[in-house]
Amino acid sequence: MDEPWDPMQAFDGVTRKASHDIWYQLNTFQMPKWGFVVMRCTYGDDEAWTEVMRRLEVVIQQCFERDDEIDVQVLARHDWSVQEDPALDGASKDAVRRKFRQWADTAGRAEYPSTEPAVQALIKGRIPRFSYCIAIDRESMDSILADPMDVFGGRAMLESDTYVNIIRAEDEWYEAGLPDFDTFDWSQHSGDDTKETPYDEGEEEIEGSRRHDVGWMKFRLIDLHLEFWRLLSATFSEWDTVYVRPNEGIAMED
Repeated sequence: MDEPWDPMQAFDGVTRKASHDIWYQLNTFQMPKWGFVVMRCTYGDDEAWTEVMRRLEVVIQQCFERDDEIDVQVLARHDWSVQEDPALDGASKDAVRRKFRQWADTAGRAEYPSTEPAVQALIKGRIPRFSYCIAIDRESMDSILADPMDVFGGRAMLESDTYVNIIRAEDEWYEAGLPDFDTFDWSQHSGDDTKETPYDEGEEEIEGSRRHDVGWMKFRLIDLHLEFWRLLSATFSEWDTVYVRPNEGIAMED
């Protein structure tokens, strides 16, 4: 049986404005909105959180040109869809991923314009909104608030280490058969051969994971723009191209 036609494939690698690709994506799949879902992972200071979201909005707003009709349309359909649950306060990235997948399979699925399985599979696989999320914990929030507000939207932000956490939660990640490392007991596998334990790659342990790709990264906020969305929308996600292990730095950092 032939694979269902993927209308976005024709535009992979085409050099043009990323906002126009998003516009094409929205209209081809008849999606009402786009944008990364934000998982709130720090509580106790609502005023600080409001300021964090205001700064994220400044970053996304500067990606668009007000005299470009398509830019105006794409910006109007941008939505952060902040998910709040005090149980996520200080939670592991695995726990956040599980919570995000619940959203993607329920409220996220309700955004799909079609009930056709083939179309739904394409939407889930090609639109980052349903496969990747932003997680803002205390450390990330502190980095965002460390810079004065006038840095945001200005050239000074090019020198900033402000970042958010990006978590991957696409089907490919789950199909790898990886355990939830936040509850994984390595002591039960201390004598295993690495061939029998493929998820032990000998890396420094991060939230229980010894793999090189721990499924999340710190991503420089100023680079959280439309081109990154397009990279994750490609037939083969460009995650590996930009990935930096969290203990080694911030992705896109010079």
